[in-house]
Amino acid sequence: MVEKHWAKKKERGSYWGIVIVLRAYQYGGHWLMRLILAPVITYFFLTGGDPRRASLDFLRRVHSYAAERSPFTAEPGWRQSWYHFWQFGLHALAKIDA
Repeated sequence: MVEKHWAKKKERGSYWGIVIVLRAYQYGGHWLMRLILAPVITYFFLTGGDPRRASLDFLRRVHSYAAERSPFTAEPGWRQSWYHFWQFGLHALAKIDA
């Protein structure tokens, strides 16, 4: 079986979850959203096996390319993958800010 590209997969969030998050942003602003974002990102990281594997695969490919030119030799693991998810969430928040 061929896996779908991550961009073709169905959204895992819910309408009401998005409404609650946007209302929190409306009333609490950027900093409240960062507080809310951490557990939301962690939930999606822990429950999303395919996205987590895709993130780690991407980070390992980047690392293998950059390892030739960098003194940092540690291969990416789950921490770097979670941080990858976190950065994705922060970029989404920046778009809401704009």
